[in-house]
Amino acid sequence: MALGILICGVIHRLGIANDLIGWLLTACLLSILFFLIIVYIGDLVTRNFYHFHLKDPVHSFAIGTLVAGTSITIITIKTELARLVMFTYFLYIIACFLWIIYIMLAIRNYLLFFKKVDLMRNAHGILLLTCVSTQSLVIAGNVIFSTDFPKVLSEVLITAGMILYLYNVTIIIMRVIKINLFSLDKEWQNTNCIIHGAVSITGLAMLMSRSFSSMFVYFIWILTCFLFLLVESAEILRAIQRIGRYGWRNGIACYQPSQWVRNFTFGMFFTFTAQISFDTPFIIVMKQYFVKIGIGFVLFLFLFEMSLFMTQFIRMQTKNTMKDHNISL
Repeated sequence: MALGILICGVIHRLGIANDLIGWLLTACLLSILFFLIIVYIGDLVTRNFYHFHLKDPVHSFAIGTLVAGTSITIITIKTELARLVMFTYFLYIIACFLWIIYIMLAIRNYLLFFKKVDLMRNAHGILLLTCVSTQSLVIAGNVIFSTDFPKVLSEVLITAGMILYLYNVTIIIMRVIKINLFSLDKEWQNTNCIIHGAVSITGLAMLMSRSFSSMFVYFIWILTCFLFLLVESAEILRAIQRIGRYGWRNGIACYQPSQWVRNFTFGMFFTFTAQISFDTPFIIVMKQYFVKIGIGFVLFLFLFEMSLFMTQFIRMQTKNTMKDHNISL
């Protein structure tokens, strides 16, 4: 998801893209998608799928990244490798099939929440992937099918996504309001930034499908801005607490896979902002500067996260090598 946003929403807007870079990054994105599919299939074959992906009702919502990831891969292929249009149709069918299974899984989880209310104590932004995955289908469908994508289908899916958002964000708020502001470093989750990211992708789906009024889209954008400021203020406070308690390296310069969601949500917010139109010349100019700075920041976040990932990878490889060496001795 983060790489797809980087390709479609960042590289081109910064004017640093060409055919070769676009092709290479798209090939990389496809490789990651196929790798994830192989991992899931491997877990099915070894009968570890339930234990790794389904046993924990909250964690199982993470499967929604596969749906959204497939959708954004479709958009990227359409943008960078238009000749593979038939392949995008195939991927879209897979994405729809995965989404149906994912929604059935979400329903199972909701039923478990009703039976065991304690399960909701661990709720965080990952639940909102139900909304993100749903809206991603709308965007991908409108990109590859254009005006042939049924407008009524866009309206139904977007509405369903908004209902899922409201339901899940209510569960998350019930959890978040109980968090002590002085313990955000321990209780606040990286995935909570999806609180504003899910609204951004909803607004983008409305824009691309042209299925809702401009006034309503403006309202969604204003709501996104408010949630962005609110959530990221909590993120800044959390970062300050982590630096104070763990230092710079262990506080914010340590790798966690869930941090990639920040790249996606930031990229989605600035992409939505870039797509929305304003009539006032002053606001138009301000928007251009705001988007350019924001998109540059998203690129910085991606490179920073990639450096943390590579550092962690090298460290683990070195540790394993030293362990094998000691065993051989």
